[in-house]
Amino acid sequence: MLELYARMIIRSLRLRLRRSLVTFLGVAVAVAALVILESIMAGVGDAMLENTVALHHGHIMASWEGDERLAGLRGADVLNRTQRAGMLVKDERQAPIRLYGIDPDKERKHTVVARKLIAGSYLAESDSVIIGQPTAEILRAAVGDTIVFWRHDARPETFRLSGIFSTAVPALDGQLAFVRQDSVQANRHEAAVFTSPGEDLDTLKRIIRSKLPREAIVRIWRESLAELNQLIELNQVAMNVVLVLAIVILAFGVSSTAFVSVDERSHEIGILKATGFTPANIVWLIVLEMVLLVGIAGMAGLVAGGLVVHLWSIVGLDLSRWTSDNPHFIASGVIYPRATFRAFALPLAVAIGCGLVASALPAWKAASASVTGALRQI
Repeated sequence: MLELYARMIIRSLRLRLRRSLVTFLGVAVAVAALVILESIMAGVGDAMLENTVALHHGHIMASWEGDERLAGLRGADVLNRTQRAGMLVKDERQAPIRLYGIDPDKERKHTVVARKLIAGSYLAESDSVIIGQPTAEILRAAVGDTIVFWRHDARPETFRLSGIFSTAVPALDGQLAFVRQDSVQANRHEAAVFTSPGEDLDTLKRIIRSKLPREAIVRIWRESLAELNQLIELNQVAMNVVLVLAIVILAFGVSSTAFVSVDERSHEIGILKATGFTPANIVWLIVLEMVLLVGIAGMAGLVAGGLVVHLWSIVGLDLSRWTSDNPHFIASGVIYPRATFRAFALPLAVAIGCGLVASALPAWKAASASVTGALRQI
């Protein structure tokens, strides 16, 4: 029976080649578009995450009191820091600040401050300090000036201003200053942990907590960057809305094709029923024809969409023109679409599901038609 179905379906598609090609192209283009859009959305989410954690936070942030340092972790880079709150003073002007002692080489690799210098150099000497542009304006300081870090419980420390940065993020530019870790001592420690995509952050968080004092605070980016998490979830909601619209359009197109096909083949269906085909056989014939057509078209769309995504994932998609003032794209406005399992599985499932559901009503209509009424159209 399956062989008979196959011959009849192939014959039907060949006899109505133009309509079959139109349906094929419509489904293939829709599936390819969904693959590309889903991959772009995944890439946008990745870019927002990487840009935001590169400001200062890392994928996981830990802070604690004491002299311990967080040891290296498998599959992650650990940026140990010290921090102290105090005042930067120049002449009679002063600005409140949090002074961080950092490893310049590691910070340069993972964070954006070194790339956002607007004057000077990045911590070239042991007594150098870099500050944000708002702080420099308050102090009226220029590169090469001497700046004093003062706090009530310690002796003043003198640094030479080696660089001024501007990330366009007020909380970073106006509140933080950076020195080399070997030039400052503090009992407040912090570690920003950067991981590879796909790393199990919850497991890594438990490992980090086990290595630090009991009172240490350890947070994954989702916990401390709630706004970013909501934006990524909003992207997914937008994608789901597009998916629903695509389902409606696909279902309408496939259903229209199926209805027209059934009307044109009324006499053929009548002959089949007169020669012994049951209503169930008729339903299977029509549904299988639509599902086969839509399935092949969906596979072609996956291939086409996958090729486009692969190309864009290599060269990147530059959105700098539209993201230059967005703090979630401060490091780079280039996104790299990422193909996910959902990006390929969902459009194909939607296409086949639409073919199945949209052809059910025309199939039922054909199966319930009387043999006499169908044969009168011959």
